[in-house]
Amino acid sequence: MYLVCANDAAVVGPPAAPTPVPTLTQWMLALLAAIVAGLGLMLRRRRS
Repeated sequence: MYLVCANDAAVVGPPAAPTPVPTLTQWMLALLAAIVAGLGLMLRRRRS
């Protein structure tokens, strides 16, 4: 809700609609973690 005041007159508007936030599902988050862990292991093996 917002309130605009000008010359002692108030205008009240409706609340803004919430903005959707993109998220990952449980399975995609687990897959991302596995990929990052795999890349980390590959880099560790390559450096030693």
